Amino acid sequence: MLQWDEHNRAVSGKHEFRVFYDPDSSRSQDRPWIMVIRELGEDGVHAHIHHSTHFTEVDAKKAAKQWAGPRTP
Repeated sequence: MLQWDEHNRAVSGKHEFRVFYDPDSSRSQDRPWIMVIRELGEDGVHAHIHHSTHFTEVDAKKAAKQWAGPRTP
């Protein structure tokens, strides 16, 4: 289970989950919450692997908990 801190950040294994409120950057004004997942590299480099937009903060955190991992080609 993801444990969210006061900055809407959680870490699980080698993945960092962040939830942001940013209606200006969102693809849709109806979905102002953005959930971003990055892979934490051993050398300190983070690689962006997924993002999605959501109606509410709760929806974004639920999507993070349900995320099944990066797509494989």
